[in-house]
Amino acid sequence: LFLLTAPSPRAYAAGRLSVGGGGGGAGPSRYLLILPPFALLLVVAVFGVNAPFWDEWELVPFIDGVLERGPQFGEFFARHNEHRIFFPKIVFLFSALASNFNVKVNMYISWVLMLAMYACYLLHLKTNIVCKTAPLKVKRLFFGLAAGFCCFNIIQSENILWGFQTGFLMTAAFSVICFYCFSRWYTGKKFRYLFISMASGFIASFSSMQGLFIFPAAAGVVFLLFLSGEKPRLKYMLPLVILAIFTFTLYFYDYSPPVHHGVYFMKSPARAALSFFMCIGNIFPFRSVILYLAAGMLIFALSASLTVYLIIKKKVAEHIFPLCLIYFGCAFCASIALGRSGMGWQAVLASRYTTFSLFIPTGLALMAPAEFNNAAPLTAFNRLVKGSVSLILIVLLSSQCFVIPHLMESAALAKTRQAVLRDYKNQTLQTLQSLYPWPDFDSAYRAIGILEKNRWSVFSERQKRPAPKQTSAAPARLDFLLLRCKIEQ
Repeated sequence: LFLLTAPSPRAYAAGRLSVGGGGGGAGPSRYLLILPPFALLLVVAVFGVNAPFWDEWELVPFIDGVLERGPQFGEFFARHNEHRIFFPKIVFLFSALASNFNVKVNMYISWVLMLAMYACYLLHLKTNIVCKTAPLKVKRLFFGLAAGFCCFNIIQSENILWGFQTGFLMTAAFSVICFYCFSRWYTGKKFRYLFISMASGFIASFSSMQGLFIFPAAAGVVFLLFLSGEKPRLKYMLPLVILAIFTFTLYFYDYSPPVHHGVYFMKSPARAALSFFMCIGNIFPFRSVILYLAAGMLIFALSASLTVYLIIKKKVAEHIFPLCLIYFGCAFCASIALGRSGMGWQAVLASRYTTFSLFIPTGLALMAPAEFNNAAPLTAFNRLVKGSVSLILIVLLSSQCFVIPHLMESAALAKTRQAVLRDYKNQTLQTLQSLYPWPDFDSAYRAIGILEKNRWSVFSERQKRPAPKQTSAAPARLDFLLLRCKIEQ
């Protein structure tokens, strides 16, 4: 990360940096950029628990079948809910074989994927933000840290401490790489960026269904180029158009939507609209639906205002990467509003969706230092937008400490599930169903027996522990915690 923020010779040649200028901040302060990834790595190390949960149990027969029958393309390409998780299944397979199905390893893989996203943010700031004076260096450092804490925000606890969510993180990471390389391809016309952008977009699309939103997000930015009169070079878009057609055709080949995940938009359009703004505002640890709704409306209004500002100033081409992030985040929130609004507010506000909602403030953080600097006189509009964006980022960074109690509860519940799994033959069906909704004992014993047969997860030699002796009050407390976990999920 330190090398990524160091100035390049081209920056000096182009006059963007003075000889004494730094890349990410003045002097040793650039080491602060290491704080966001280090903080999240510490969270994973402390609160991560090796206890398979919910969708991870569907990987157990899949991996066992691959070992017995060999890899079958149809098994990797098969639909999981709405998603085709082809590439995550490959990662899960190699991770399970290398770690004896230790799901905590997947949490570290998710952290590495976030690190790739953070590298793209820093590279964008390094190559696009003029930094000749000390105040601008400090400002760029602040927004670099803001983008880092948006990327490594612990409010997305479900994606951090649930190994199966590596698939979502693969979608997020490869979407960011796709957008960054697309912006570099559009401005620099270097073929390697086009190739990386197309490959990343394809991987993201087959990591979850939301990866398909890469193409409409990029199309929206191209439309903005038309509106601003910047005459987009359509011939450079042709490879991405071909890729989009191929990807959508392949994705929906022999596709049947899941019966238990309906589309609720037509039943209540107003509720879906409210869910859209609440999903955007889900980046804060509020306890009130009204606050989520107000925060989402504010962030959406800021994004819309900045979009209009860039169109008027004809600066859309300078901010392709942040605009793609904002539009992708909005497209994701719209998909959640369409598909989850009928399941209740808690389904919309699940922390696993926060990773994509955070793309919107991240885009604002990457855009703000370039447009609202001290080199030009600020209008009332500029001051309002600059202050609002800074306030959102400051509140977002300072509110992370309120999530720590939730992380502690999640870790305690995961350790309880781990104890249940070690002593699964003495548990009730209701207790076992807190791990996965098995219909009967036979199904539960069959799945857990695969772990025990292969010495995976808690049954491996490195993880195996004797079941603790429980007092008479312990089983009641155990069932209470598991029932609470089941209700929350």
